[in-house]
Amino acid sequence: MSSFDDLVESMAAPTGASPVRLELASMNYDAQKRLVADLRAARRAARRTLEDVADSLRVDVQTVEDLESGRRSPSMRELRLWAHAADAFVSYTVTPDITSYFGEFQAAVDSVVASEWAEVVDESIDEVVVIADLARTRG
Repeated sequence: MSSFDDLVESMAAPTGASPVRLELASMNYDAQKRLVADLRAARRAARRTLEDVADSLRVDVQTVEDLESGRRSPSMRELRLWAHAADAFVSYTVTPDITSYFGEFQAAVDSVVASEWAEVVDESIDEVVVIADLARTRG
């Protein structure tokens, strides 16, 4: 995606533009901007030139300028090579957005809790019946 509007449009198109999906799109876009800014800063701190990065990526300098300005999104391969050229380490973290699935999550938890509670109640009733039977036989 080349712009926030494109990203929002792609996130909203399949299922409608819910506030949660729009917020998630915004968070992903912000993370991408931070990544690009951090790689640009790492390149500069490592005293690497645009030409150095272009050589590592086997592209022209304009492509690197487009990557660093955010006008072009890197492929995973380009991202790896860009980080290497900048003497940087890039880690990938995926965090599920719990708010998107909270209802389903809560329903699953409630189902498990209800099921476990029913087992406890059944066991307790069985124990009460056994104790009552013992009391009758002794009394």
